[in-house]
Amino acid sequence: MRGVMTLVGMDMGLLGEPHVIDEALSLAPAERADIVIDFAGYPGQQLTVVNTQAGSAPGRPVLDANIPHPEVIQFRVAQQSARAKPLPPVLSRSFRRLSSADVPLHAIERFVLTGYDKTGAMPQLWEMQDLGTDDPGDGPIVQVALPGGIRNLRCVATKFEDTTTYFAKPESWEKWTFINVAGVHTSISHPMHIHLMSFQIIDRRSVDPSGLAFRAVATRKPITVGDALPILPEESGWMDTVNVQPNSMVTIAGQFASATGKVVYHCHSLDHEDEGMMRPIVVMPTPINEIHMLLMAMMNRDT
Repeated sequence: MRGVMTLVGMDMGLLGEPHVIDEALSLAPAERADIVIDFAGYPGQQLTVVNTQAGSAPGRPVLDANIPHPEVIQFRVAQQSARAKPLPPVLSRSFRRLSSADVPLHAIERFVLTGYDKTGAMPQLWEMQDLGTDDPGDGPIVQVALPGGIRNLRCVATKFEDTTTYFAKPESWEKWTFINVAGVHTSISHPMHIHLMSFQIIDRRSVDPSGLAFRAVATRKPITVGDALPILPEESGWMDTVNVQPNSMVTIAGQFASATGKVVYHCHSLDHEDEGMMRPIVVMPTPINEIHMLLMAMMNRDT
């Protein structure tokens, strides 16, 4: 079915232009795609969309990947099928693909690592406090070798019940970096979903986390960042869920909605979410947020 499917939109709306899908369409739990299918070249045939795994035969169960029944949907094409109308070359004139240069300088930057608990068996969210590039002081530190220098991060939360540390303003720009530090553990992807936020991927890279001590949530040597990894067409638009592959780093940028309240971000794999890979975010009205952050800064300075 080469050239039959055309991608026109994803999680949060239309793309700028259509993308022909020549092979598979890669979607993690909670990721969505809008596609147009032209059946005119397959009159009278039955076409089945299957869930497959890289390296496996299409339509064959992959038990190791928890795909016992790969069939998703079957189309039964009429003997006479009209060809779909051509898609316009521009789908959305308001769409703009973001780059790092488009992110406002005042954007709030956050780091989240997906690691494992002390047993090495249970995936966890590690919410990190960004200590910058200066001397981090005492305590366990995770160091990441970014292009701008060694960034020092301290884990401040791993469970939903831990103290809330993320506070935001409505419509504020934010830049989040997710790092999946699988190490020698089971290689698991994590589709990370942020409530009330629309974003785009601005960078994806491989990482080497071999210097990470999982039990201490600290590094013996910095996590090193490797070459850029491709951003697929089905990841090139506005999203609310991003898949973070094992031993990779994904940086996203976007804006919160105008609403306020207590929401969450979490892994969208159901068992991971239910086992604790979820953390709160409080989106406050701007004046309240500014007072809150001032008080927090005063408390931190006093201690």
